[in-house]
Amino acid sequence: MKQTFEQKAKHADFIESLNGKSKEDLEKIEADLIKQADDVDKELADMKFDLPDEDREKIYGYIREFIDKQSYSWEYTLGASAMYSVWDVKNKSVSYAALDSTLRTLGQLTFTGHDEWNKVIAINKYFEPIHEQYANATNKIYDVAEKHSIVMDKLQLFEPVNNPNADK
Repeated sequence: MKQTFEQKAKHADFIESLNGKSKEDLEKIEADLIKQADDVDKELADMKFDLPDEDREKIYGYIREFIDKQSYSWEYTLGASAMYSVWDVKNKSVSYAALDSTLRTLGQLTFTGHDEWNKVIAINKYFEPIHEQYANATNKIYDVAEKHSIVMDKLQLFEPVNNPNADK
């Protein structure tokens, strides 16, 4: 997911806040970020999106059609089958994990012809009411992951193999 200007600025401020920190300080920050990641995971595990009633049958049908057209290797068939099952019209809400994996799967596909393009446009419009909620949830994951990556990069500088001056 592309970072907004605000997110980049926030991470720049975070990087600056790490300047001059000891290895022990960085390890404490890393432990806190791991806890934050666990908290976000728990929050998202319980998150559900209520989807609009209008056009549900049609949109779910499009999603199932696109999932069904794909070829999957042996080890992915159970996940593909589960993803297909999520989009049963009886389901009026969907978990964050199911929505995210479906959108990522659909986002990797190519679509041929005007009919399929219109189905993609209809799917996108259907999800507009939950776009902001989904984006905010996804940004929480990326924010913690980016900060953890930054701290890990800083911690590597304390390792002699990565920094010949680390012992000095």
